Amino acid sequence: MIEHKDSNFYTATLRELRAKESELVAKLHRLENSRMPRKQEERLQYVNDTINTRRELSELRDKKVLYLYELENLKDEKADFEGEEYCECIGYCYGKSIYVNNEGEILFIEADENGADAVGDPAFNVDELKPIDVLPEAEKTMILNYLDEAEETPLWFKHRND
Repeated sequence: MIEHKDSNFYTATLRELRAKESELVAKLHRLENSRMPRKQEERLQYVNDTINTRRELSELRDKKVLYLYELENLKDEKADFEGEEYCECIGYCYGKSIYVNNEGEILFIEADENGADAVGDPAFNVDELKPIDVLPEAEKTMILNYLDEAEETPLWFKHRND
C-alpha cells in the first residue's frame, strides 16, 4: 500500500535533510583537511570514514531530490498552491534569507546559515517574510549589491532592472 504524504511532511523532511547534509559536508571538509594518519590502522579508519561520509552524503542528496520531485508532483494539493502567494529564495546574506514573490517584491527573513533555504526553494511561511524596505537604506543597498554580485543569484533577478 502506498502511503499518501502531504506537503507538511515533505517540508519538514527536506529541512531535516538539509541540516543533515550540512553536517555531512562539514564532516567531510574536516576529514579532507586533516592530515593522513601514520599508523596503518588509523589510516584505514580515515579512508573508511571518508568513503562512508561521501556515500552517505550522496544517498542523502538523492533522497532530497526524490522528495523535492514528489513535493512538486502532489496532485491533490495543486489547487491549494494556486491561490497562495509564491516566494522564491534568491540568496542568503548578512544573516537574512532573501526572497522575491510573484509580484516582484523583495522580502527577507532572519536566518542563520544552516537554516537558510537554498536558492530556488519556495518560502513555506510567507506570512513571516518582511519587505526589504523596512531595513535601513544602507543595509538594503548592501544586500542588493551582494545579490547582484553573487554567483548563486538567479540571472532573472540580476537583470531585473534591464
